[in-house]
Amino acid sequence: MTTTQHLRRPFGRLAYTVDGPTDGPLVVLVPGMGDLRSTWAPVLPELHAHGYRTAALDLRGHGETDPVDPEGHGVEGIAGDALALAEHLGATPQRPAVLVGSSVGAGGVARAAADRPDLVAGVALLAYAANDGAAPGAVRAQVHVLLRRPWGPRAWAWFYSTLVKAPVDVRSHLDALRRDLARPGHLEQLRTLALRLLEGHEDTRLADVTVPVLAITGSADPESKDPAATLRGVAQTAPHVTPVLLDGVGHYPQHEAPAAVAEHLVALVDRVAGGVDRRA
Repeated sequence: MTTTQHLRRPFGRLAYTVDGPTDGPLVVLVPGMGDLRSTWAPVLPELHAHGYRTAALDLRGHGETDPVDPEGHGVEGIAGDALALAEHLGATPQRPAVLVGSSVGAGGVARAAADRPDLVAGVALLAYAANDGAAPGAVRAQVHVLLRRPWGPRAWAWFYSTLVKAPVDVRSHLDALRRDLARPGHLEQLRTLALRLLEGHEDTRLADVTVPVLAITGSADPESKDPAATLRGVAQTAPHVTPVLLDGVGHYPQHEAPAAVAEHLVALVDRVAGGVDRRA
């Protein structure tokens, strides 16, 4: 198992793992709310087989990344952390990184590409969430109740499982989520982030992204009333979007259709970052 490393950030330590050939194109992977960097494990072998260097991080207050004050949560912070990690690992305007995000992590990498296009060659948005509209008060009240101890860790794992629609076994990942949220302060950090996102004041700056964008959405994603329409909206927002709708897949394509996700990621990296298939 790859050893956890930490990058010092203004709020504390950002946890990440890095693997793959040291001279390969850099791919930074950002999980979604209430998730861990291990969510990317199903797609890593194929990325490494193609010669890519991958760096997967934990969000603030998740996994082994330090907690933050409420104002430190949100898309802007996620974008800053992804960019800081990419730069720390050698991303430059001459050799920019590819950023991949899931759910709110997708919003974060979109914001990163808009903020620093010189460091980003392309982005992949899985189950993109803009979080730019306020949720009803009843939803926020439910989150207050759902993410409380002692039932909160199990409740979140149950909710996560309801967003998985393809016939895949994610039990070991759900166990990891429960264990993480059982740690002191972690459930509270998740609740703070969830309530922040439900306020709907996030700005992913997707319309300002000028680098190539790969947008992957599951046709059965419960987080959208009409996933196909949501994907069309993403494709119409930024100038260079390749939309991909995965049939029968829910909110976590990296778990539910890892082979398809890896195939599309490889195509993106090879297109924008000079990827080389080293299996030959």
